[in-house]
Amino acid sequence: MRNLYLKLAHRWDDIQKCIKGEIPKPLSATIYPSETCNLNCVYCHSKSLHDGGLMTWDVYKAILDDLLDFGIKAVAFEGGGEPMLNPEMPRFISYAVENGLKVGILTNGTIYDDSMLAVDWIRISLDVPDKDVFNELKCPSQKDVYDKILSNILLLVSKKNKQSTRRTPAVGVKYLLSSKWKDRESCKKQARELGVDYCQVKFVRNHDSSLVDNIAKSGARCKLTPLKVVINYDGTYYLCPFFHHQDMRIGNGSIKELWGSEEHRKLILNIDPSKCALYDCPMRNINMDRLKEAHLEWV
Repeated sequence: MRNLYLKLAHRWDDIQKCIKGEIPKPLSATIYPSETCNLNCVYCHSKSLHDGGLMTWDVYKAILDDLLDFGIKAVAFEGGGEPMLNPEMPRFISYAVENGLKVGILTNGTIYDDSMLAVDWIRISLDVPDKDVFNELKCPSQKDVYDKILSNILLLVSKKNKQSTRRTPAVGVKYLLSSKWKDRESCKKQARELGVDYCQVKFVRNHDSSLVDNIAKSGARCKLTPLKVVINYDGTYYLCPFFHHQDMRIGNGSIKELWGSEEHRKLILNIDPSKCALYDCPMRNINMDRLKEAHLEWV
């Protein structure tokens, strides 16, 4: 959470606007290039999105040009599916980098491409540091995937360490604790052995294997969604990454027309905190006193 507060600290002025009911311009965008996946994680909360859709180059370029004109500074390739399954991803990355954007990728690590070396950060969702448990939870029918992911991580770390360019990606690994895997220290140990730059350890949510209360407290209605824009593979703009739990579709078209529109404002007012709580979105219960401290530290 400390890192989240530090990330939000530089948006202090915009956060004040959000609290007052205003809608500032977002500085970052989350793009879903793919809604198809090559794994079958038992606790995946995005399976309803796996309709096989892939973002086309024409859709992507139109969106990115629109976002650039709107003042976006960073883009993260994520998704209900695996971003790197889209064969256009190297082209997507190159275009974003060429236009001066900060670029990040969330991936399951099954696919490596040299284009990854041009981004600013990469997070691989390995989830558990054990092959047998990995196979049970993520791909029961594919026994060689775990070794492939480890190989790709080592290749990525090796190549990025040999780069002489100023821009090299921060490579991280994400783990998930559940009743199937409770050892936090083993996650950290494997991350060190892999030589990655950071390690993220979270809890599986809203699943039978969860170690935490699946009926999370609803908390307050999130007011900070205007800090980021989310775009699905078909060019549809959404309020936040958890759009599949409630109707958060802003619409299609130019962000200049969609952002701050009547529909956008109505969606923010209609957010259901109990649905946001399903997967413990960290934005819904931001402590403003802690954020103010982080802002002063950042300044």
